Amino acid sequence: MPNVAEQLTSLDEFVAWERDQPERYEYAGGVITMMTGGSAAHVTIAMNLCLCVEARLARNRLLSFWQ
Repeated sequence: MPNVAEQLTSLDEFVAWERDQPERYEYAGGVITMMTGGSAAHVTIAMNLCLCVEARLARNRLLSFWQ
């Protein structure tokens, strides 16, 4: 018999369960995995990428909208 952590979960079960969790989780193929927080390195990479894209678009008089 599989361990509770190894049992596959339906999408509906995940959505209902995830609503009440303080942490963030991802659902892929029936497997639930806790998501890690972003590190300073990840934030730096993301910001550098955004700044490069923004600069490139500005050269062509284009605007970007970030969410």
